[in-house]
Amino acid sequence: MENRVFPISFVEQRRPILLQDAVEFYYSSASFTELAKLSQTAYRYEMNLFIKFCSQHFNQDPDFKSVCTSQFLSSYLLTVQNKNTRSKKAAFLRNFLRTILDHFYEDNIEKIKRVLKVKVDKRNLPRAFTKEQIDELIMLARLGRESYRNFVILWTFLGTGIRLSELCTLQIGDIKPQTKDIYVRSKGEKEFKTPSKITDFSLELLTQFVKFRFGALKDLPNYSELYVFSNNQGKTPINESTVQKMLSNLIDQSSTITDDDKNVYQLSVHSLRHSFALYLLESGVDPYTIQQLLRHKWLSSTLVYLNLFDSMLVKVINQHPLANLKVTDFFKEVSK
Repeated sequence: MENRVFPISFVEQRRPILLQDAVEFYYSSASFTELAKLSQTAYRYEMNLFIKFCSQHFNQDPDFKSVCTSQFLSSYLLTVQNKNTRSKKAAFLRNFLRTILDHFYEDNIEKIKRVLKVKVDKRNLPRAFTKEQIDELIMLARLGRESYRNFVILWTFLGTGIRLSELCTLQIGDIKPQTKDIYVRSKGEKEFKTPSKITDFSLELLTQFVKFRFGALKDLPNYSELYVFSNNQGKTPINESTVQKMLSNLIDQSSTITDDDKNVYQLSVHSLRHSFALYLLESGVDPYTIQQLLRHKWLSSTLVYLNLFDSMLVKVINQHPLANLKVTDFFKEVSK
């Protein structure tokens, strides 16, 4: 019988992939480049922390496979006490490891998936503001420094449901009164802006604010490129931290927001987006429409989002015309 020589597999014949090789490939991969800018910054930060941890346990640039074991990854994640922070680290590792294993090893993360699943402490998830709390925040915004700007910022969030990064990078030319849209650079989009619907009231406030702040600059050739919310006449966008600090101060001053909501549940700017979704659902708007308004690619994202409002959903289902029927009403005749 003729001897047959089987070729060595591609994986077996190449040199080991070092961690630095994996990092360089990851930064050039679509898994990383298609992330939103803020996510890229966060993942680079997490990568540096992970590399630093690896360097403390290995004398030189380690083989990627040696840092991709359940034991090593567990030891890394367990250095962080806060479950939410650990969950963010695990999300980064899933993205990074999945990309490298798929490209270099034709493998997946099934063997280590259990280690990379971290249950989040739901107490620290963003929550929605009640209508009473919103009313007070709006009132307080009108009393402080930069009151007009802060008032308009709140109503822009509440009238659109846009994200913090989308608000900060909003430019004058992005406001389209004719179609009742504002154009924003959505999560994960680098080159294109997509339309986001805005309520009539918020649109009117926004256009009046632009006229007040930038009316004298209307003849500038780059007028449409000026940033609506800015500290230097529209040349650069307002810092996200400025908006976060503004809302945080309003929350601290609020009497309708409990200490638990301030300190435990961590109401934040993102809670305004939750509020936008909650009030739509409460008004009877269906999840498919809310998906379009939030600009979620998948309905599942919207449904997960709305699952935070279980108590409100119970209230809605009990408004069903058949919800108030009692079983005993059907058996009165039987019991006689």
